Amino acid sequence: MDSGTSPIVNRGRIICYRIFDVADVLVLAEAEDLLLRAQVARASMVMRPPPLRKTGALAVAAVPLHVDVGTKRIVLPEIERSLLSHVSVNLFDYGKISVVFEIPIRQGTALDELRPLCQELYESQVVSSIALEECGTYRERVRTALHRNNSDARATGPNGEELPPRMEAFTIIFVEELEGKPLAKDVLAWTGLPKLIIGEAADRPLGEKQTRDTMQHADGYLDNDLVVIDWNSAFVLEPSGSRDIPDILEFARSMLLQLLVYDDHLDVELRQINHEFTKRRGSGVSVLNTRYRKLTHEVSARLIEVTELNERIENSFKIIGDYYLARVYRTAVARFGIPVVRESVARKHLIVHKVYDMLKGEVELLRGQALELTIILLIVIEVVLGAAGVLKSH
Repeated sequence: MDSGTSPIVNRGRIICYRIFDVADVLVLAEAEDLLLRAQVARASMVMRPPPLRKTGALAVAAVPLHVDVGTKRIVLPEIERSLLSHVSVNLFDYGKISVVFEIPIRQGTALDELRPLCQELYESQVVSSIALEECGTYRERVRTALHRNNSDARATGPNGEELPPRMEAFTIIFVEELEGKPLAKDVLAWTGLPKLIIGEAADRPLGEKQTRDTMQHADGYLDNDLVVIDWNSAFVLEPSGSRDIPDILEFARSMLLQLLVYDDHLDVELRQINHEFTKRRGSGVSVLNTRYRKLTHEVSARLIEVTELNERIENSFKIIGDYYLARVYRTAVARFGIPVVRESVARKHLIVHKVYDMLKGEVELLRGQALELTIILLIVIEVVLGAAGVLKSH
């Protein structure tokens, strides 16, 4: 295959994910019961098993609930296209709802022809609006199975209205077969691949630095499969049709969303702690050791909440025994910037720890002062009573 010739798709699809944060915890068993009561057919609702290239490759704390929604039409006025897409919903136990659109690629389509469509789909407001509606439907259906650690954590606008849940978008060009069945190295040599991955519709070539940046996160298991991961998209060539890689990328993206929400939550907590600390310090209240006792208790409770949330993040998804899948996951984690967010979370978590230690130390100091004052008061009383007794005897 010539490097300038676009590969032709025999079988493939574009998978668009819109992942929403709706809670800290989603009780999957309860959610399944609620969906059955809402007359969602059991045949369309399954606990989809984790992807396995080898037995025991993926350890998932709780397998997500997968619901087939059906076919929907997507109208994209910007590029004057109307598409039929299969829609499904994945519900994760850590409070995320992923709405998945699978758009078939017509047989005989050159990959290069997909660039305008991909550019539109990557950030499509039409797709996001449909996804938000589906998320709202399933969020309402399983509402009692959703739980927030902090009842005040829900985002609200200036007038107290509930804001839409935070969302992450990700798109995969998933190809099962290319015409002529080229090897991965031949597909990588195609000069149009970087533009397809980033959804660049312009005819001019990309700059060398942009090309290197886009293609540096490429990997493969056999010589005929390939994955190239970018910030909000990926190209996957998988002749076996296995959903391993898409499922792993969906997990990684939902983990990014979880950490971003967690980071935002810590920002709110730190602002609240600072506000309460300033208010109570400036209030002039000095009733012995009760001055910061309540605030210390509140900070301690928040610290326990965020610690539990962090534990759940760490334990929700692990790859064991399959170095390739683990490598792909690590690549996705790096490309999505998860280590940077983790560092931010760790730093803010440490600040909460320090604030708690500081408040605890101040409370203990006040307690010590109160004890000293009590002892001095008792001594004074004893001296006064002793003196009174001496005077009375005279």
